[in-house]
Amino acid sequence: QSACSTQVRALVGQCSLALFSLAFPVPPVTLTPAFSLSSGQLGDRTDLRLFLSAGMVLSGLLVMLYGMGFFWDIHSYSYFVVVQVFAGLFQSGGWPSVVAIVGKWFGHGKRGLVMGVWNAHTSVGNIMGAMVAGLVLKHGWGWSFLVPGFIMVVVGVVIYMVRLPVERVACIANEAMCTVESSIVMVLSGMR
Repeated sequence: QSACSTQVRALVGQCSLALFSLAFPVPPVTLTPAFSLSSGQLGDRTDLRLFLSAGMVLSGLLVMLYGMGFFWDIHSYSYFVVVQVFAGLFQSGGWPSVVAIVGKWFGHGKRGLVMGVWNAHTSVGNIMGAMVAGLVLKHGWGWSFLVPGFIMVVVGVVIYMVRLPVERVACIANEAMCTVESSIVMVLSGMR
């Protein structure tokens, strides 16, 4: 038995664990509809900037935790299932939040075109994610989760810092309506 075959066996063992845990995500798949419904309802009742940013940061941290299984030498399928379930919980808030945000930026007339162009993010994100993960795979499969997870955390923080509150977005899009809304808020709060 050569040193090369021992290294190949070790690498195959690492890859098979990662692929097995990704190929059979039965619990997350069965919970996705419940997560999405509850995230949509929660997103309607909270600040979308905070909801989207927190979801991205927590999703990124959980993706990084998934990759830490490599460094911590974890070979327990249940660890990866539990981390994936919680990651799915926080990732499920992304779609409802972004649809609400993008829907408020544009009127009904352009919403179809904008949502169609915006929906290309799925393909672009999958391609970029595969490229980033592939670039760092030579250092171990854990890096294929740590680097994209870190990017998610950074983007979540940037979104929180640059995303305007919904009221200000509405004011920029329709200045006359903003004046009316501001007047109503001032009257109701007793400022006028």
